[in-house]
Amino acid sequence: MKHKLDFVKAGEEWDIPDMTLETHEEVLEQMTQYEKLSETEYNRLFNKYLVAVQLNKVDPSKTVDEYANLVKKMHPDDYLDLFTKIWNSGRMRKGSFRGEEGKNEGK
Repeated sequence: MKHKLDFVKAGEEWDIPDMTLETHEEVLEQMTQYEKLSETEYNRLFNKYLVAVQLNKVDPSKTVDEYANLVKKMHPDDYLDLFTKIWNSGRMRKGSFRGEEGKNEGK
């Protein structure tokens, strides 16, 4: 799946990396410091940080924190489109976040 943002790879089109269990766990580990937030605040921050981690994989010229700040400034429609693409990337593939070892086959 392709995407394009002005602040990633100098505005060139790029492939969205697969969402994996390892990526999900990496973000969860980074979020332990925010466990005292409300569930809503935590989920919003988690989602934005997840996007930032994936953007850093595409273009490591910026830090995850820099991407997180840029993601916070995105128009809500653009952010939602990007988040949906990232969350669903790799879906149903062996070793991916949702398709681990053939789970969810046929759904």
